[in-house]
Amino acid sequence: MAEPISDKSETPSAVPIGAKLGWTDAMMLFTAVLFGSSFPFAKPMMPAMDPVFYAFSRYLLGALVIFAVLKLRGYKLGLGTADRKLLLLCCIVFATFQADWAFTLSRSNASVGAIFMATSPIFGALLASLAGHRLRPIAWLGIFLAFCGVLLVINNSLSEVTVTFGSLFIDFLWLVNSCLWAFYVARSPRLIASLGPARMFAWVMLISAVLLAPLGLWGGLHMDWPNFPHSLWLNFLYTALITGALASTFWNIGMKRLGITRTMIYMYLVPIFAVTIAVIFLGEPLTVARTLGGVAVLTGIYITRRAAS
Repeated sequence: MAEPISDKSETPSAVPIGAKLGWTDAMMLFTAVLFGSSFPFAKPMMPAMDPVFYAFSRYLLGALVIFAVLKLRGYKLGLGTADRKLLLLCCIVFATFQADWAFTLSRSNASVGAIFMATSPIFGALLASLAGHRLRPIAWLGIFLAFCGVLLVINNSLSEVTVTFGSLFIDFLWLVNSCLWAFYVARSPRLIASLGPARMFAWVMLISAVLLAPLGLWGGLHMDWPNFPHSLWLNFLYTALITGALASTFWNIGMKRLGITRTMIYMYLVPIFAVTIAVIFLGEPLTVARTLGGVAVLTGIYITRRAAS
């Protein structure tokens, strides 16, 4: 059976340092593309759909679909011996993260959000280091180089600062969002090991949706449904099933095979691919600054991928 929805409870086995890039790395590149596309697909929905209702309904649908697929393929759906307290903690953090992400995206520029979310590997590496997974100085150099590359891609200029950060409150919410994502990723490996990548995330989505239900349903009741654009339902389905359920399951597989730090570094590719999508579909020019930034990001990923321990 295909590993993306494997339900076997195995101990995570990170790819050895120095190993050649393989199918897991290719899958993580694809995951970064999907995560990057979530910004242009979700942003148009924010003026028309309540942010918390969006987060609640998106992950409720995603959870039901993953559970249905697992059931059809004969996998167990229960929690087994998984740590219930750890699962609840991860769900609380994830639910807060998703509500914060949707709320903040609805009130700010997506480029600014991409910058702040690109800092999550730094928090992830710090948490992993505090947990005993020590990083060599060269790994931190790779993280710093990749982050500088992200700033250059989003700023899109070699001579001046072009990004507008808006209010300090919104900036603070983006920073909180980045920290929440890093915390969730740092605590999730044990659950991935005990439940498998797909079943673990299905439970996280389901419980998170339940936690968001009171505020989400309240927001849904106050939406202007008669004037909701029908075309945006395609955006909703895409962000629920593709950038939500599928991409996050792939992310868990990467966590299981590559480890925290080497998976988190792929977060730097998310804004890179967001820019690429804008160039292809929106006609934005590919400038020298963005080209150099992309090279810096890829170099930083390679350095950290080789040096992380």
